[in-house]
Amino acid sequence: MKGEPQPERVSVHLELDVEAYIPKSYIASDRQRMECYRRFAACSAPRDVEQLGDDLRDAFGAYPETVDTLLTLAEIKARAAPWGIKSIIRKEPDLIFTIDSEMRKIEKLFTGTSGSVRIPDGYTLHWRLPENYFHGSSLLRILVNLFRRADAAQESAPRGRPSRARASSNKPAGSGAPSQE
Repeated sequence: MKGEPQPERVSVHLELDVEAYIPKSYIASDRQRMECYRRFAACSAPRDVEQLGDDLRDAFGAYPETVDTLLTLAEIKARAAPWGIKSIIRKEPDLIFTIDSEMRKIEKLFTGTSGSVRIPDGYTLHWRLPENYFHGSSLLRILVNLFRRADAAQESAPRGRPSRARASSNKPAGSGAPSQE
C-alpha cells in the first residue's frame, strides 16, 4: 500500500534433493537459459511464477518435468518468503525450517497438518513427515499445498486482524496419502 514501507524480501534457500534445471534440449541457447534462470530467481510472488510458466510455454512449448520442478521450487520460495522462512532443508525424516521472524508466526502454518512439529530453538522448526511423503514429487506438492492453504486462510481473515482459523477447520497439508506418478 502507498506510504507503507515494504518488508524486506527474504531470500529462501531450498535443499530438497530434487532435479530442477533447464535442459539444453528445451532451450538450446546458453544466453536464453541464463535469462530464464534470472527470471526464476526474480520471482517474488506466485503470480510471477505463473507468468514465467506461461512465457516459457509460449516461447519454447511444453516444458519438461525438470523445468516444472523449477517452477514449483520458485513458487515455494515466493510463498515461504512472506512467512520469514530463510531455508527449508530436507533431512529425512524431517524438513527443517529456519526462520528470521517470530516462531509463533510460522507455527500457524502447521496447524492441522500431518506429521509432528518440534521446535529446538527460536529460529528452527523440524517437521517430521510420514515416510511416503518423501517419494517422487509428493514432497513438493505437500509444501506448495501447505503454503497455499495458509495463504488462503490469511486472505479470508478479516483485514487488520490476525487469522483465527481453528485447527479443526484446517485440512492436512498432504490431504491423505500422496499419489505416485
